[in-house]
Amino acid sequence: ELQKVTQTEQTEYRIKKIVSYKVLNGVKHAKVLWEGYSSDYETYVPASDIKNKRYVNPNFMLKSK
Repeated sequence: ELQKVTQTEQTEYRIKKIVSYKVLNGVKHAKVLWEGYSSDYETYVPASDIKNKRYVNPNFMLKSK
């Protein structure tokens, strides 16, 4: 039987590296390779959601949408 799951804390994952960048629906995104995961699990996340800005290319962030 399925049970409803309520997430009370936001889970954080470590970034191994940023693979690429692109703009989706006017929002800047970074394609992330996650620490401990293969490239099969690379995902685009809003660049503004990345807490450790050392991973984010500042030139990309300065470009207009």
